[in-house]
Amino acid sequence: MVLCAEPQAAPQSSSHRAWVLDELRKLPTFPCAISDKSPLTPHGHLDARRGRDCSGNPLTGVAMGAVSKLSCLDVDPEGLSWLAQQSLPKTRTYRTRRNGFHFFFLHVPGLRCSTS
Repeated sequence: MVLCAEPQAAPQSSSHRAWVLDELRKLPTFPCAISDKSPLTPHGHLDARRGRDCSGNPLTGVAMGAVSKLSCLDVDPEGLSWLAQQSLPKTRTYRTRRNGFHFFFLHVPGLRCSTS
């Protein structure tokens, strides 16, 4: 699974933006196209690497799963009624560009992406 982050999207302080970029350097990332979120590297998410400078990317992909030790539940706006009926544990959560949510969890070995 791949998550795309947009560190420049929301209005935020320069210190918050610096923190986000610093955190992204710790994760396996790759640049993505802003139009359709497609990877801008020859091998897509397989080219993800730690320590990448994401400051010039309008959109950054983060490889999920064993490689990052993270999993993400992506709830699009169409799924907000489903989400309202769920009882999820507290976890780091981000609002997406389309006003959905990304919920982050520690990856469980063997867990697979539902779209793969």
